[in-house]
Amino acid sequence: MKVLGIALLSSLSLCCQLAGQTFTDDFNRLNLGNGWYVWGNHNVSLVSGELRTYGEWGEGGGIVRSLAVSFPLSFLFDFRTLNVTDDFQPSLPYNDGGWFIAFNDQSAGLTTTAQIKFFQPAGSRNIYRQTSGGISDVQPNATEPIPGWQDFGAVPSHIKGTINADLSAKITITYPSGQAVSVIFGPAPGSAEIGRASCRERV
Repeated sequence: MKVLGIALLSSLSLCCQLAGQTFTDDFNRLNLGNGWYVWGNHNVSLVSGELRTYGEWGEGGGIVRSLAVSFPLSFLFDFRTLNVTDDFQPSLPYNDGGWFIAFNDQSAGLTTTAQIKFFQPAGSRNIYRQTSGGISDVQPNATEPIPGWQDFGAVPSHIKGTINADLSAKITITYPSGQAVSVIFGPAPGSAEIGRASCRERV
């Protein structure tokens, strides 16, 4: 799997509705800290309130931390990338700036098992879901690049998701122009928590 070259994440908010708690991080400090640690490509920095991460071939790079996570919950973050084309295949009709988030995972990495995880390789491509119960699906399951969807660029897009107790989910991406696109995933039976409660970004 090809992963992004550079991505910038300016804020992250996780809201565990069931437990009535909220975790928010604006990254407005000098060092990562705050319970986060790095996985994959360790070239991670905080610059002017943004988390900057770099991908690497087949693995990616990002941050992970432990939280008391249960469903339903919602998450939101702003995401941007400086990549204009795919690093390894610049002739592709989309860039390779994409995002990844996982909950209740066993260890850090794109290929590890989590109770649920989502990833989008580029803004104009489909969003993928995988669960510990063996569910692997994609929405909107359209030909790529998806008409009306936009690649991520230098100005942040807003990504918001809600995951229900049955692991059905809705994810909405709002572009800098104000245009928004959404996908809906149905229930995912048999997907139990398989490790520590944690959340992670591959950005």
